[in-house]
Amino acid sequence: MARSLRSKDVFQKRRGHFLANSSRNSPNNIQTSLDERLLKTHINDTYNADPTAFIDAVGGHNQEWKQVLKKVGQNHVEDQYPQLVGKDMVKLSYELEKRDYYPPYTLDPEKNTFEDIRNYAMTRQNMAESTSSKYIALAKIMEMHPIFPVNFKNPHWTNFFQYMDHIKRYEGATPNMLKNRRKSWTMFCKAWGTNKEWPTYRLPHVPDRSKDIILPTPETVKELLQHRYTGDKYLNRLIQYHFFTGFMVGMRPEREMVILNVEDLYLNEIDNYTIRILEPKKRGDARILRLEKTIAVSKTRKSFKNYIDTIRPRFADRDEKALLVNPKTGKRWTEDQLRHCLLYRYSKQVWPRFWPYSMRHWAATARCIEWKKDNTVLYRVKYWMGHKQLDQTLRYLDLAKLYDQGKGSWLSRALKQHKHVGGLREFPGEERTNEKRPRFVPFSRREKSGPMGIRTPVTGSEGQ
Repeated sequence: MARSLRSKDVFQKRRGHFLANSSRNSPNNIQTSLDERLLKTHINDTYNADPTAFIDAVGGHNQEWKQVLKKVGQNHVEDQYPQLVGKDMVKLSYELEKRDYYPPYTLDPEKNTFEDIRNYAMTRQNMAESTSSKYIALAKIMEMHPIFPVNFKNPHWTNFFQYMDHIKRYEGATPNMLKNRRKSWTMFCKAWGTNKEWPTYRLPHVPDRSKDIILPTPETVKELLQHRYTGDKYLNRLIQYHFFTGFMVGMRPEREMVILNVEDLYLNEIDNYTIRILEPKKRGDARILRLEKTIAVSKTRKSFKNYIDTIRPRFADRDEKALLVNPKTGKRWTEDQLRHCLLYRYSKQVWPRFWPYSMRHWAATARCIEWKKDNTVLYRVKYWMGHKQLDQTLRYLDLAKLYDQGKGSWLSRALKQHKHVGGLREFPGEERTNEKRPRFVPFSRREKSGPMGIRTPVTGSEGQ
């Protein structure tokens, strides 16, 4: 019993010594001891009016640091950068005005890669991702040229001029090819900060082809909207509605078509049917167009309401918001898929000279013919197409005068229904049959089977 009590006392003593040492060496105690030493050093000197070694006597830690900062602030610090006066100041101002900065900074061609240039173009030059990627691809082509490769690590404008002169003279580069390569070079020069120092390459004369446009007739557009492209009934209608959207609205293919959502169509209010079109070319601007009732909610012809209610639900996923969907995936089209897998693939069956922008040209010309009696036709078409300048709209007035034959509205002629044969709509290219359809004739008043009946036509020897 005595041994157990003695061992317990020893344990308590050792525990007390351990706790005392640990509390003395804790971070808080170490900081407190340092503060006390610093306070004694600065306060208990011959120049202090209140020499004391106790922190509480001078107001605690806050008052202590106030006195330390006050004493340190009285020391004189010499200015390492004295103010320039006289000739030196004038010389410095002249150098600052002479120097041309490109805000906020520029890139070093020796250290930065093509990816850095692309990110710089998107962030500092407000360039679209697709545009910057296209210019980077052109830069890689210029860098790999076998005769005059453009050196982007040690660039100089003479090297670029040699490359441009060579491909223009010996490789037959078109003016548009030269123009795009100059844009790519300008993007790099802005990133390097040399766009104002180096000269600009002068392009050759570009012929004006703004009026060199061949348009399909309204009857050809009608055939595109009602042609039987495949054997599947609903897939055939889906393809037709893609052409319907392009020709009736005239949005920019294919970028504005693929980003169009169902929510952009407002068809719930009577006589107020609108469509909202986003314009990535203008950095996300939008315009609202008011649709005609026939195009918006017609029940007997192709309309956006018929497409949303009957055709789109068969192909689109439940959570998909896109108006035009890929029938294989049920998702939104990409620009390349829409261009090659649908527009080019099926349009050649009807009109071999089709290209996607012909839908936009046709829609603008059709609107000029539709509103030709209106004095504000130029401004209405300009807003409908989303043009920035009137010069872009004037060419469509000239095309309307060229193609208009005085046969009425192009929109009405393109949406005109086919004749009915055998109870079904006649599609171009469909084989006709000589079978007669059953006629609905009224029953005699003596019949009690109902008000209407079907009489089967008599053929062959039975009719004789």
